[in-house]
Amino acid sequence: MKFIIRVFINALVLVALAGMFPAMIAVESFGFALLAGLFITIINGTIRPLLQLLALPISFLTFGIFALIINGISLELAISFAGNQIVINGFFNVIIVSLVLSFVQSLVFKFLNENFKF
Repeated sequence: MKFIIRVFINALVLVALAGMFPAMIAVESFGFALLAGLFITIINGTIRPLLQLLALPISFLTFGIFALIINGISLELAISFAGNQIVINGFFNVIIVSLVLSFVQSLVFKFLNENFKF
């Protein structure tokens, strides 16, 4: 159930960011946002932990700032799997979108855990 909720949260955040900041991110349709949300959820669960483990020395030297780069790389990888229907302009914008995705996910799951024993 958490997997499905994460996919929908990621899709909704991508569509919301595309509506609020059209110069930063462009999403063709909600269907493609769902596809990207699926890839984001899969990559965050599989590839991103491996990247974090491999980059642990660099993250240690940069006091964790390199984790932002890893989040951006994993988001860019997921968006590239979704095709040309979702475009994020510039790597700095990719990092911002990944931060917003992480923040919204943490808020939603905190709310769900407190209110619904999820």
